[in-house]
Amino acid sequence: MRLYSWALTDVGNVREQNEDNHCVNEDLGLFLVADGMGGHAGGQIASRLAAETVEKSLLSRSSGISPEQALQDALRAANSTIFEHGKSVPELAGMGTTCTAILRDGSRFHLAHVGDSRAYLFRDGQMTQLTADHTWVSEQLRAGYISAEEAAVSRWKSVITRSVGFG
Repeated sequence: MRLYSWALTDVGNVREQNEDNHCVNEDLGLFLVADGMGGHAGGQIASRLAAETVEKSLLSRSSGISPEQALQDALRAANSTIFEHGKSVPELAGMGTTCTAILRDGSRFHLAHVGDSRAYLFRDGQMTQLTADHTWVSEQLRAGYISAEEAAVSRWKSVITRSVGFG
């Protein structure tokens, strides 16, 4: 299997500050993107802490832990790190980030996802979305409470329902 990886972030057209961070560690098999929650204090810090904490946690994992458990533990560690940092620095209280991470284990890939930073699989010329957005509108749409047309124009479509660190 041939694997190509790269990472790039862009501030986009809405915000003045880039709140994105990533970690690509091919030796570890870790590919991660974190997008700090815009409009919240410390989004850039939260996304950086998520990337750093997940990588550090996976680098120090015990050999007996499954990749799935290691990835879950790493996201939990990032959640605690960000939450505690926000508690210790009052102006950062409530900071959070999305986080989507893939951990390669031989020919298998394990995925962890919180928020609305999507993971896709590109295979045989086809793009398939692997994750479901954790947003209020996406959850309402999946539950059948609103239509796709209503979701597309909803002012609530960017409201995240799950994140790393925000407490």
